[in-house]
Amino acid sequence: MNILPLVITFLLIFGAISIGFLSNLHSDKKESESYIGSLKALRNLQNMHEDAEFERIAASDESLFETLGDDEKLPIRYFRETRFESPKGRVNLYLLSKTSSQSKLLYQIASTYIHEVYKNMPSLNDKLREDFATQVLDGILAAETKYYKSKKTYLKLEDIEFEDPDLQHLYLKMLRGTNTYDLKKKEGYPSFLRLFSFIEDNAKPIYYQFASSPLLEAMFGKEIAKAVEEKEFEFQKEYPEKEKEFALSENSLRELIFSGQDKVPKTIELIDFSSFSKKDTPPRAYTDTKTNITRRSAL
Repeated sequence: MNILPLVITFLLIFGAISIGFLSNLHSDKKESESYIGSLKALRNLQNMHEDAEFERIAASDESLFETLGDDEKLPIRYFRETRFESPKGRVNLYLLSKTSSQSKLLYQIASTYIHEVYKNMPSLNDKLREDFATQVLDGILAAETKYYKSKKTYLKLEDIEFEDPDLQHLYLKMLRGTNTYDLKKKEGYPSFLRLFSFIEDNAKPIYYQFASSPLLEAMFGKEIAKAVEEKEFEFQKEYPEKEKEFALSENSLRELIFSGQDKVPKTIELIDFSSFSKKDTPPRAYTDTKTNITRRSAL
């Protein structure tokens, strides 16, 4: 009996099935990549709008108080308690990758800021408590330097990993933050990503209009920060409609500092005193770089 025709028929059928399977697999892969690319584009677009909304609310007159009834309202909150949550409130750590006197100054400010905000974390053990802020900064800088040497770009702060498991655990807690927090009352703590960024940009790393109270303390000390708050808050309560003028001008800040010190600290050199303005309207579309898929906003 000649089985050759049977074998050939079997091979042809098997080949057709295999080709169909591979074709479907390739199609599924492309569909999966398209789906993921679409989701990424949509997520990035939503993030842009969320950041813009954060800033709009922080700048809004209506955010200065909460209505309890027709006439009853809660006391006005100092604008720096909420405005720092804007993307412009983040201290850009990129300058730390450089070697300069300004870099050393920013390191001191950032480490003091980190310590002040996160020093009461329940997960902060005795081993790390004393110098955890400098360890976190050193770890970030080491990871960024190593990554840049091979990739010629920088890691996102949320992608940084520490070799020390205790430090890694602490950093993850800092990245997450607590569901609620109050910097003034030192209750809870915000996500590290709300306070810092690491973006290759030679602009000044601190935007004064959006600096939080703990950041002012890290820059100028508690006495000056308290004087700044008193002066700004007094103006805010008297002229709640003038949100663009809530923060002291550079000249006013220099005068206030100089009145209590022999000279104005070099911290001023790290500050962007650009006038306050609401964020530009976010883009109506975002394109994923890997798949070139574009999602358009319906917002």
